Amino acid sequence: MKHTVQRQVIVQPGGLVEIKAPELTPGMRADVIIVQDDALTESVTGKLTSIIGSERGGFPAPKNADKFIRDERDAWGK
Repeated sequence: MKHTVQRQVIVQPGGLVEIKAPELTPGMRADVIIVQDDALTESVTGKLTSIIGSERGGFPAPKNADKFIRDERDAWGK
C-alpha cells in the first residue's frame, strides 16, 4: 500500500523545494509530484507590486520623496 505525504512548500531560489517528513524511511524510493499554484503566485505578486508607494508616507520613486521633503521644508519656513 502506498503512503501519501502532502506538504505546502515555498520554492526557494534556484527552484529548490525541500520536504521534511520524519515518517519516511531513509533510503526508500518515493515519487514526488509538484503542482504549481498559479492563482496564488499571480495574486501575491500582483498584490505586492500594486501596493508599493501607495500607503501614506510611501513614495513610488525617490524623486517623489525628495519633492515631498522640499515642500514640507518650504512650508515650515513660511
